[in-house]
Amino acid sequence: MLSRRIRHWFRLLVAAYLGACPAWAAPIDRIGATKGNAIGREQLGEDAELSRATGLYDSGQYAACVDAFTHLLDRDQPRRLRSPAKIETASTYHGACLIGVGRTTDAERVFREAILENPQMKAPDGLLFPEAVVELFLRVHESMLDEIRRAEQKRMQDAESRANREQQLREQERHRVEQLVSIAESETVVEVHNRWVASLPFGVGQFQNGDRGLGWLLLLTETAMVGTLAGSLYAESYYLAATSKTFEQRNAGVHAAILLQTISGYTLLGACLVGITEAHLAFVPEVHRERKRDLPSHLKLQKTSPTSPQPRLSMAPWFGQGVLGGSVVGSF
Repeated sequence: MLSRRIRHWFRLLVAAYLGACPAWAAPIDRIGATKGNAIGREQLGEDAELSRATGLYDSGQYAACVDAFTHLLDRDQPRRLRSPAKIETASTYHGACLIGVGRTTDAERVFREAILENPQMKAPDGLLFPEAVVELFLRVHESMLDEIRRAEQKRMQDAESRANREQQLREQERHRVEQLVSIAESETVVEVHNRWVASLPFGVGQFQNGDRGLGWLLLLTETAMVGTLAGSLYAESYYLAATSKTFEQRNAGVHAAILLQTISGYTLLGACLVGITEAHLAFVPEVHRERKRDLPSHLKLQKTSPTSPQPRLSMAPWFGQGVLGGSVVGSF
């Protein structure tokens, strides 16, 4: 008896659970389906969006077609068309849909904006669109010939001004880089001078102080005095040892050598004292010098030859009642 009651209650619980499962699963399925549709719409590309809108036109749903293309061409919409070719196609279909709902004035405005955006825009294909669409486009295009020429000339002038500005910016950037390279190629070297070096003879102190003229003068003078002193010493020893000469000759030679030794010796001593004294008086503790240094090859500026400007040409076609022509605008 007890086991029968237990089985009865167990069956009731199972039935209640199975009955509640579909109710729980339905919201989950609906949420999943909604998310899947949103993701699918987000993943829908420009081609699919354009095909969906053109399908509305092909099926004759002109009102829905107008709304679809208005949404695709609105610059404030995040999912607007961005490809110029697709925007041009969408503008043609948009104008055709507006003609289909009787909004011819709005269709003229759409064609006018599309032509201003691309003056070389082709007329709608007569195999895809009715004659009313093609005629309205041609009429709008013919009425805008002067405006197209002015717009094309302005576009060329803007392009030329933009190219000139870019050229000026490139020149300014190159001048700035040249200045930076010039700064990088030069370095400041600090030469620290020594008092002991200033105390050396033969113009060493003057060379250290940067007075090269006085340094060379003292160097040559003192060197000549040293050579004269050495020659006079040799002459004195020569005459003292010369047995072939008379006493008067030897005595005269020795006296001349001693006189030469005296003159050269005192001159050498005086030049050394003057040079050392001047080197200490004009002593400069340190000197800052600029010198060039070689940069790595990849940091050096490459030599560029000036290039002549390339001619620019632009053609603005126009056509009217059985007449086809065009205007050419350019710079040379």
